[in-house]
Amino acid sequence: MICLCAGIVNFTFSVAQFNNVGTSAANFLKIGVGSRGAALDGAVVASVDDPSALFWNPAGIAHFQNNELMFAHNDWIADLNHSF
Repeated sequence: MICLCAGIVNFTFSVAQFNNVGTSAANFLKIGVGSRGAALDGAVVASVDDPSALFWNPAGIAHFQNNELMFAHNDWIADLNHSF
């Protein structure tokens, strides 16, 4: 039992060193566009049928039936603005 617990703790520490979220450059590129994509945490790649397809999957614009236009602006913390 002690070996199992020690193995789990050792594995957790070895994996944790590769979690570099917030420490790399250009993390602002991970900010999603559109409320649907943000709500689904980016799992909209195959089902995008609105102008946010240009961000999630540019090939999705081939299925557009009408011309559409989208403006998005988010005020984030630390004076960070995100416009699309």
